[in-house]
Amino acid sequence: VPRDASGMWRVKAVYSSLYSVRVNQFTSSRASHSARRITPTDHDAEYGYSGISALVTREKEGKRRSLVVGSVYGGLYVFHGHHGSSSFSVRPRQPLRSAVRSEVESRALRHPIPLPSPLAYPSKRGYTNLLVGGEGALQFYRFLGFSRETSMPLYSAARPVLESEALLYGGSHPVLTSADWDGDGRTDLVAGNAEGRVLFFKNVGTDQKPEFLAGIPVRACLTEVKAKGSKKGVHPSLLREVRAEAGYRAINGPAESSYGYAAPAVVDWNGDGIADLVMTDALGRHFVSLGAGAGGGGPPILQPATVLYCNDREVQGPWRVKPAVGVHLGRIMYVAVDQENHLHAYWKMDAQNLRDAGKLKMTDGKPIGTHYLLGSAVGRIDINLADFDADGTLDLVLAAPAHASVPREYGGLPQSLGLPGGAVLFLRGKKSGSRGPPAFHPPEIVHHNGNPLFIGREDGSVAVTTLGNSTGPHLLVGEEGGRIVFYDRMHLSCRTYNRFPVPGESEDGATAAAKVAMTARQIEAYLRPEFDFRTHRDLDVSLVQELLVEGAGQGGGGSP
Repeated sequence: VPRDASGMWRVKAVYSSLYSVRVNQFTSSRASHSARRITPTDHDAEYGYSGISALVTREKEGKRRSLVVGSVYGGLYVFHGHHGSSSFSVRPRQPLRSAVRSEVESRALRHPIPLPSPLAYPSKRGYTNLLVGGEGALQFYRFLGFSRETSMPLYSAARPVLESEALLYGGSHPVLTSADWDGDGRTDLVAGNAEGRVLFFKNVGTDQKPEFLAGIPVRACLTEVKAKGSKKGVHPSLLREVRAEAGYRAINGPAESSYGYAAPAVVDWNGDGIADLVMTDALGRHFVSLGAGAGGGGPPILQPATVLYCNDREVQGPWRVKPAVGVHLGRIMYVAVDQENHLHAYWKMDAQNLRDAGKLKMTDGKPIGTHYLLGSAVGRIDINLADFDADGTLDLVLAAPAHASVPREYGGLPQSLGLPGGAVLFLRGKKSGSRGPPAFHPPEIVHHNGNPLFIGREDGSVAVTTLGNSTGPHLLVGEEGGRIVFYDRMHLSCRTYNRFPVPGESEDGATAAAKVAMTARQIEAYLRPEFDFRTHRDLDVSLVQELLVEGAGQGGGGSP
């Protein structure tokens, strides 16, 4: 058992340190000297360093050759080279620091994404900036100069690295949902990811030909917003990014403490016409964040998150599960995975409370299982409730990892296929003769152009969407690496359907706004500086008196 009765992690940590080895040339298969440890101890970093890069800085006495490293826990450190040594050695590590002083937060740089992997990125003037990767998007740290007090290099806050004409990127292990997030009539995208963020991709095109702005973090207010949608908005100091984080109680131990695995679904939970968010996290907890409108003309913000309860106890299940919400017989039904790894239904009672509706069942009366493994292998399921075959009954559309087994512990899909990969599964709903949840037919692998729709191994995401230039619903798939792929239902099939039936087109199915793209002027007016990824600027270094003169010429400019 990895944790004891007090909740302490008892698995012995693995430590590592840095070694140097000299080779005559890079093409040589043999080192000219044996490896030599250059850090003071053999247990320098818990769980090792996630990345390392050479760092050359210019100082009064010349160039200093150093190393910059990232720790598993998100820290960024520098090892200064030891001057006067006959062979390369380093001084004890020191944290890289921000140029911004704070009375509350440490100035030591902590990368916002797990497993930081730094790379020195020289500027035109020769100063060394940093590009830092990890379990998510690339981030840029601008070198601002040296500290007068410590001579240590100082850096700006992290900024996202941008890509021209880029494909949509939802972060590592994205969890997708498709809905009109900001109430303008167009269908947007909202995605959670491994780092625990929730991103909003605004659709400035049409539902038939969508065009999306870069994803921006969804934010919530620290206190309840009384006047939802007020033109004055909420003071920025009261807003924080929605960020799930496992912390010390991470399922796989403290090494994954900075992961969040946000799994959101968008729904109008309280029926006020404003989009809300239901979500699970890396600890399998269930939350609801009610929408507070788009006060001040910017993107929508959320009320503080509240825990969902059933029978006066917090709803709890496996990690990394996107819950589903649908309307069945006039009632809102919430579906998740329970502690026995079965799909479980609840009826919504009020904004924070659910009533147990029992396990979802197959047409033979047996519960719908999801896994044959235990531990951290469970969960990792995306659940969608939608009438996907247009027969008037809710169906289940699931994204299941390679090791999932639906609907029974052994012999289910996709496990029974020999673990070829994660898959999109379709479970056709059966009309219910009672007031209970619907029953479902056995799962079927969804095919695209006749080939099984496999979506990765560890996990994958699927969302039902009305986006597209043909009659929907269609599918959006989030790949493990972060890319988002659209699948038109005209090319989708399963064992029951050679091609999924096409619903009858509705005259009033789409709003006028969904058919008209935003103009360039409308987009420009919408993108205020604090939300515009194209106009990021670092702080004015002339205001940072601590900086030495050598680095002060670096001010201004945006991310690469």
